[in-house]
Amino acid sequence: MKSYITIIKSSVVLLLLLAGAYVVYNITHNKPMPEIVTATPTGKSSTEIIKEIKVGWNLGNSLDATDGSGLSSETSWFNPVTTQRLIDSVKAAGFNAIRVPVSWGKHTSNNGTYKYAVDAAWMARVKEVVDYCYKRGLYVIIDLHHDDAYFNPCSDHLKESKIYVRELWTQIAHEFADYDQHLIFETLNEPRVVGDVNEWRFDRYAPTARVADAIQGINELNQTAVTAIRSVNEGYNRDRIINCPGYDASPDGCLVSSFKLPTDVVSNRLCVSIHAYFPYSFCASTDSGNPDFRTFTADDARQIQKLFREIYTNFTSKRIAAYIGETGCSNKNDRAEVAKWAAFFFGCSRKCGVPCFLWDNNALFKNLPSGKYSDDCFGLINRDTYLWEEKSTLDAVMNAVKGKEK
Repeated sequence: MKSYITIIKSSVVLLLLLAGAYVVYNITHNKPMPEIVTATPTGKSSTEIIKEIKVGWNLGNSLDATDGSGLSSETSWFNPVTTQRLIDSVKAAGFNAIRVPVSWGKHTSNNGTYKYAVDAAWMARVKEVVDYCYKRGLYVIIDLHHDDAYFNPCSDHLKESKIYVRELWTQIAHEFADYDQHLIFETLNEPRVVGDVNEWRFDRYAPTARVADAIQGINELNQTAVTAIRSVNEGYNRDRIINCPGYDASPDGCLVSSFKLPTDVVSNRLCVSIHAYFPYSFCASTDSGNPDFRTFTADDARQIQKLFREIYTNFTSKRIAAYIGETGCSNKNDRAEVAKWAAFFFGCSRKCGVPCFLWDNNALFKNLPSGKYSDDCFGLINRDTYLWEEKSTLDAVMNAVKGKEK
């Protein structure tokens, strides 16, 4: 018996020495310490999960890029290959969730089983990036992004669109079945009538016939995705949170009376997905004729309060989970004003229990021609240097979600 105790003590000492050496090595070499997440069911509702998400970040214009071919599409929109170090830098900044937009369509082909079978190498790459987030204990969201050529919510395209959505989510659900509730699925990204005069804006109280038709189609596509995911009754797919957008993922798209969340076979696992670059006149407009396009005004603040009040009243207060999956301000050389916007917007986010994800496409203002503005300059962290180029925005966001906004 004594010999067994001696062996156990020796083993413990050895493990402690190895662990100490590992810590010293990582600190000396400026490497982040890994975290291990055990895939166990958490059994939490969507409202509970959303409450745990404090603030999120988008890996924009990488896995959702659609040029190039094969794995090279990840870098086809001038971003470097995504690394573990980038994800670690995002986590170190204070984000506890990452949304990974993914385009799938051009990586599919007919293999006899699926009309839209995902290329194995692309699926593996998506899984690798998801793992960068998942194994660090982050919540991570994946979606169908920039796949407008493959699905269309209008009734004259709906049959084929349902095939695409069903087959994609069936394959994704199989591939990620063993990932617990840290992994969240988002059915569609900004579904809309592409090219329509009301593609991005519509009157939610009187939508046109074309938009009304698309809203019904979006309801059906969301249902198709949810049914497909739950039908893959493996791993944690019955427990998985699924996010569903309305028309163009706008606030009006989910607040219009004809938007309906899908019927689900499990309770309290669905969430409303919203995008809000809001107010647009400040966040994305490059209209220099508007004297306030680079000034955060009291009216902007009132509009933001109204937005969060509507989301809270229609969803959160009714125990329907909702979150803003994309938001941000394009850099117009107005970072002090953007910091004011960020403090106010993310302060409302915290107070209303509606977590928000900053959109980051690595498009940095310093790379624009002198004197030029862009409505798509949402770069925050430099993906080559891993340094936060827009530190004032980051600090404003993090202070706000901690209740320290000025």
